[in-house]
Amino acid sequence: MLGEQWQRCKGCGLWLRRVVTVEEREDEPAKDEQSPFGRGLK
Repeated sequence: MLGEQWQRCKGCGLWLRRVVTVEEREDEPAKDEQSPFGRGLK
């Protein structure tokens, strides 16, 4: 799965991973919260 792998930061040496949360809503979010790449995910 995307983002579930741990990676070591080359700058500081810490182990990091990206944690993504998917939220659903029935109404349209504000324009500044919309991603231009998010259309057609379903």
